[in-house]
Amino acid sequence: MTKYAHYDATDGRILGFYDAALHKVIPVPKIEINEADWPGRFDKRVDVTGAAPALYVYTPPPPSAAELADARLADVKQECRRRIYAEASAETQMNMATAAAVIAGKDAADRTSDESSILAGAQGALGWVTAMKEQVQTLAVDADADFTADAAWPPLPDIVRVVVTRF
Repeated sequence: MTKYAHYDATDGRILGFYDAALHKVIPVPKIEINEADWPGRFDKRVDVTGAAPALYVYTPPPPSAAELADARLADVKQECRRRIYAEASAETQMNMATAAAVIAGKDAADRTSDESSILAGAQGALGWVTAMKEQVQTLAVDADADFTADAAWPPLPDIVRVVVTRF
C-alpha cells in the first residue's frame, strides 16, 4: 500500500506518517514515501524549495553560543537545587522558616539560648542559600568549571547543619 509523510510546507518538518490502507484522510501537503522511510523517520525533512518536494536527511544546526549558555545555566541551577535539597528538604526548610518566624517575633531578651541557636542557624541557612545562588552565576559563565564537584560550591556552615538535623 502507499505510504505518505505529511509535512510543514514552510520548513519541511515531518508532521506525521500515514498509510493509505489505514487512513481514509491523509492531510496535505504530503509526499509519498517508501518502506525504508516508514514509520517514524523524523530525522528527515521535505525539501520545499524545489519544483517537486523531495525527502532528505535533516541535520540540525549546532546549538548557538546563547543556546549552549542557556543549557549550562539550566544544568548549574539544577545542580544547585539538588545540593540545597540534599541538605534540607522542602519540609525541613518550611519547618525551619516557621520556627524562625515564631522566634523572631519574640524580643531578643525573651528568647532561650536554644531559640537563639535555631534563629542563628536559620539565618545562616539563608546566607548559605544566597551564596549557593550567587555561585550559580559564576559556574554558569565558566565553561571549564566542574559544577558537579563539591569544591565548586560553598560548604554548608556547621551552625546550619546542626539546626537542619533538628527539623
